[in-house]
Amino acid sequence: MLASAAAERTGRDLDRRLARDDIPYIQPAAEGAFWVSGPLRTETVGPAATAQDPIAMVIERLPAGRGPAFVGTPEELAAHKATTRKSQTQRG
Repeated sequence: MLASAAAERTGRDLDRRLARDDIPYIQPAAEGAFWVSGPLRTETVGPAATAQDPIAMVIERLPAGRGPAFVGTPEELAAHKATTRKSQTQRG
């Protein structure tokens, strides 16, 4: 029982850390509709009937000051951030 509670707590902590760099996401739903969730796996935004609606819902929830999207693994993102910081420091 204790191991299960610790694993659940660890999962929630990981979700919170990932949510800082994440945004809501769109999932397909029944009958051609969509569902918007996140950024935490336990958070839901709600249903959307058209393809445009969930996109608008995600855009409304983008954190201020975010740059362009990055496609890659968490490790690739960390390397990208380190390289970006390094080049900004050299320029500044």
